[in-house]
Amino acid sequence: MTQHLSRNFVAGFLLILQVTFSLENKFELAGSATPITGKLGQAVVLPCQLKPNISAKAMEITWLTDDDKTTVFQYKAGLVQGVSEQYKNRTLLFLDQLPSGNVSLLIMDLRVSDDNKYKCFVFEKEWFNDIVVQLAISNLGDRPQLSLANKDDGVTLKCESQGWYPKPLLQWRSIAGKSLAGHVEALESPNGLITMSSQIVIPDDNSGVICSIQDGQSRKIYKSQVYINEHFFKYVASSWKALGIMLIFFLLAALLLVAVFMFFFKKSKVKIESEKQRLESGKFNT
Repeated sequence: MTQHLSRNFVAGFLLILQVTFSLENKFELAGSATPITGKLGQAVVLPCQLKPNISAKAMEITWLTDDDKTTVFQYKAGLVQGVSEQYKNRTLLFLDQLPSGNVSLLIMDLRVSDDNKYKCFVFEKEWFNDIVVQLAISNLGDRPQLSLANKDDGVTLKCESQGWYPKPLLQWRSIAGKSLAGHVEALESPNGLITMSSQIVIPDDNSGVICSIQDGQSRKIYKSQVYINEHFFKYVASSWKALGIMLIFFLLAALLLVAVFMFFFKKSKVKIESEKQRLESGKFNT
């Protein structure tokens, strides 16, 4: 009876020690609740910190894309392990800060394709944990360029700007602040950057037009504007009128030339036929 109680006491004591040991080796990970913004071509740090600040030198640390398909960085047994070709020579851990539990990831030479969610996974013999950190890539494009063109339905104004990511907001409005509707196109280049293009037909009563492009992340706005007065529209109208008159003149001249050519062609043909008949008549008389 005494031995049985003794064995139960020892087993219970060992269980308490095991649970205590496991609890002591548990850790949490702290990252960022909001997306981390990185600029194209620059570097960014994705935060991941052990809580409490215990050493991570003997742990396995793996950074993956959130779908677990791409290994961004892996540290195991004190060595850097396999890294995906996409991130090769562009990712680092702060090895000197591992003793304080900092397992944050540095990504350099940012690309549009780096815009993603990343998983920080930390494994220790008795415990593991992971968190997700989102990286949002941003690149401001050029100031919008405006160009005028004449079309059948009036004066057309085109607005174009290159080098954006992500897709910005393009808007038209008059100098007076009235919103103007225009067809907007977003064209993606092979490197992932976006070119915005839009055009509108300018109303005759409009004194000026503004094309604005706003970045969705920084809220920065680029604007370009053009002032147009009534003399411009009169000039355009008179230009079209002059062009129309010239086209009519050239058309009439072309018709006249064709008529003259046909007249002389027929006259020459009649003369040739007459000469041919005369020669044949003389042959038979002989």
